[in-house]
Amino acid sequence: MSDDIKTIITGVIQFLIAALLGAAAFELYIFSELHPITIESWIEVVQETFLLIGAILFAVSARREGAWAGALWLIHGFFMALFIRELDAYFDVIRHGSWKYVLVLYLAGLFFAVRRAGFSTVVPGLAAFIRSRSFCMMMPGVAIVLSYSRLFGYKGLWMLLMGDYERWGVMKTFGEESTELVGYTLMLGAALYWVFGRRNVVISGEL
Repeated sequence: MSDDIKTIITGVIQFLIAALLGAAAFELYIFSELHPITIESWIEVVQETFLLIGAILFAVSARREGAWAGALWLIHGFFMALFIRELDAYFDVIRHGSWKYVLVLYLAGLFFAVRRAGFSTVVPGLAAFIRSRSFCMMMPGVAIVLSYSRLFGYKGLWMLLMGDYERWGVMKTFGEESTELVGYTLMLGAALYWVFGRRNVVISGEL
């Protein structure tokens, strides 16, 4: 079998996986509505799980790839910062806004991890990551999470669209959380590809 045919087959498989993920997300939305839980929704639980897995994968990669370790710890830290922020509802039980203190403590520990890895590993590691296909998956996910989902969940937009409709708040939350899930799924895909898939691909002669 030629390399071109193998590439096409791989692409078809990747498409099917993406389609199955879309169907799974739809089922998750229904399950989350029919089986509510305290504090958060099942959609948010899955988001947090994806972030934690991504953080673990980049931490593992940082330990394995010393020449890029500093950058990989920073990417790990980005996942963990989002993870801690997503847990704000739980931290608010202790004290409103306490997630910020947890994040500061974590970032202090992350600084020493990067320092131990060597600041000189940050720039080449970031460059290597940006050259990889993982970066091409990561950036849309980050843009959806940090930009689009926030704008899509803007209260004024939903009031403009739905007026005084009594359930517009539910629709707003669902719209924001569901788009965030798409973004986090892309970010997890980037982490998985970085750890398990990129060694089979050559990009710019390096990755």
